[in-house]
Amino acid sequence: LAIQCGHKKLQGRLQLFGRDFTQVASCASDGIPFIITKCISEIERRALKMKGIYRVNGVKTRVEKLCQAFENGKELVELSQCSPHDISNVLKLYLRQLPEPIMPFHLYNKLMGLAKESLLRELLKELPKPNIATLRYIVRHLRRIAELEEDNKMSPSNLGIVFGPSLMRPRPTGATISLSSLVDYPHQAQDTLFLCLHKGIIQII
Repeated sequence: LAIQCGHKKLQGRLQLFGRDFTQVASCASDGIPFIITKCISEIERRALKMKGIYRVNGVKTRVEKLCQAFENGKELVELSQCSPHDISNVLKLYLRQLPEPIMPFHLYNKLMGLAKESLLRELLKELPKPNIATLRYIVRHLRRIAELEEDNKMSPSNLGIVFGPSLMRPRPTGATISLSSLVDYPHQAQDTLFLCLHKGIIQII
């Protein structure tokens, strides 16, 4: 099996990228895949104020090597000397390449029809425990970044645009980019924005 990481395919039997979320999550005591906690912990340690974090892409060759390192070394990967932009790129790639996103396909149409914060809160109660634990972890991280917008220039709106399509997307139809995806893109960002802005949505679950 080979999974695309940037423009390079990862070789060998993959245990992480492109693997079902529940399989990876089941290996963690808190239900959150280790690659997510590892990347976010490092960004929080030294890059919360970095300008354009998550918006600015990393260097392609370094990102590809880091993806392969995670496949080969898993929890042993050392990130202290890596560029935060490379690390954030790896996290986004991992989320995008999940066969099914953290917000499952069966909830997608309901998510796109939401207009109120209260409805989103109710819908999130349908998520499995590992999904909500991971979503809560990511959103709390995004909120900490948004709180430092003056330094990093990443507003909740910017973060919503970056993460919306990674956290929720329609079931694949075979087309490279579906018309539905283009129409729903602003709604994806809006839903993620709701999560960033309203602490009660995540905390109540």
